[in-house]
Amino acid sequence: MNIRVGSAMVAVLVAAGGAMAQPSAIDLGTLVDSVPATASFNISPGMIQWYTFTTPGAALTPSSWLDIVTNGPVTIDTMIGLYDASGNRISSDDDDGPPAGVGFSSLSYGSTNPSAPGRFAAPAGSVAFNGRDGANLPAGQYYLAVTGFSATFNATGWSITTSHTRSGQVDVWVNYGTDSSPYPPSGVGSASPNPVLAGNDTLLRVTASPGGNPASSSMSVSIDLSSLGMGSSETMYDDGTNGDVTIGDNVFSRLVTVPSMGDASLSMAFVVSDDLSRSSGGNLALTVQAPPSWDEFANGGSDAGDMPATAQVTSGSGPMYSIAGTFDANDTDLFLIEVCDQGSFTATTFNTYTTVDTQLWLFNLDGTGVTFNDDVPDGYPGDATLQSRISGIYVPGNGQYYLAVNRYNRNALDETASLMWIDTPFNVERFPDGPGAAGTLSSWTGTTTGGVGYRVIMTGACFPTIGPACDPDVNCDGSANGVDVEIQELAVGGDFTDYCQVGIPNIDDGDFNRDGAVNGTDVEAVENAVGGICP
Repeated sequence: MNIRVGSAMVAVLVAAGGAMAQPSAIDLGTLVDSVPATASFNISPGMIQWYTFTTPGAALTPSSWLDIVTNGPVTIDTMIGLYDASGNRISSDDDDGPPAGVGFSSLSYGSTNPSAPGRFAAPAGSVAFNGRDGANLPAGQYYLAVTGFSATFNATGWSITTSHTRSGQVDVWVNYGTDSSPYPPSGVGSASPNPVLAGNDTLLRVTASPGGNPASSSMSVSIDLSSLGMGSSETMYDDGTNGDVTIGDNVFSRLVTVPSMGDASLSMAFVVSDDLSRSSGGNLALTVQAPPSWDEFANGGSDAGDMPATAQVTSGSGPMYSIAGTFDANDTDLFLIEVCDQGSFTATTFNTYTTVDTQLWLFNLDGTGVTFNDDVPDGYPGDATLQSRISGIYVPGNGQYYLAVNRYNRNALDETASLMWIDTPFNVERFPDGPGAAGTLSSWTGTTTGGVGYRVIMTGACFPTIGPACDPDVNCDGSANGVDVEIQELAVGGDFTDYCQVGIPNIDDGDFNRDGAVNGTDVEAVENAVGGICP
């Protein structure tokens, strides 16, 4: 189809009441498979030339395309925009046509195969016809605006603003076609509910589309569920079982129970295959949310303290994935945790539950500093946020530590009121580097607001193992001997002057054997421990 028009400006019409009407446009008719519709006009300053065309019903097939390009005997900097029949902008382009980046314009929808049988090649010097501007367009009427640089293609009402000064001949070329090449079946994954709480069920679905040329007669879907503790090639069902709702609707389903695990963003690979041995892959995204392993109030009963002596001693068994809490004004929360895999240990506040600027700290049981971070270091998830991340890089080994979390900028001070860490650099994890680096945690400084929740997500951490004391050095002088027995006797009598028992966090109450009472059996237990017998 070839159409030649004169150099008259064709502009957007305005209907009564200010609403935009359909533009007056040259009709290119219904497009024919692989038969380009072409037209030429002479553009003049400020001019907008409109064309309209209709795509046939087959445009919905996965292998169709719609390619549009402007060209001409002399390079003119054009711009083009495509609108639907209701005046909604679909997309626009400036310089994808020849010569690349400086002149004419081009749009391409649908098939990503530039060499599909029957598809014309893009003009030399332009971007290939590769479906870069979107998927197949539904069958129907479309409006194409051709104008000069620069122009603004507004989102609705076929509205375009331009004051360009371009002039000269512009050739317009529109081509629709269908690819006769065989193509495999495909699928789109989903899950419901998503996110899902760990320990609960979710229904995984892959909505499959048959392959074509020739069409698939039957399909099957398998999925890798190894991240959920299942097989790497599990069958999905379209037969009304395993959570599938409707038999034979090409929606393949699998009802699964998410195991106990920490927060995770999973990407589970699936494969859609047909009876002609064609297949394609995809990924099903699932967000797992775990209830916190420890909640400051639900489990701890009250606000966690900000000193080792008042820290919450978390209780439980096995891995410890997360801690949830709430910041009060000028608050720091300390929790006793156990690093059970120093090599994989991490703790981070980068998650959907934490929305404020945080800081994370790790202390030894005696209050000396181990590691600290304000803003997530570069290269780790969350490095563009104000959340925090610490790791096992400075942790000397597995064992019990105090994990502290607070808002920026509340900082740790030693016994001389000196900073244990300096403020900067913010996005680096650091061992103690302040004037009080060698000291022990004694107080905090800095004003913060409260009333907001947080969550610390961890790996390589476990609930601490708390049991009867086996270190009889109850006066912490570095030796286990008869002096410790005397100090324990004094503690039973109520004198805790020299009693420390720092080896067991928060256990400095004289109850050495942890039987709930402070009495002579604690003295006997210290005597036995000095002799090498653990109570």
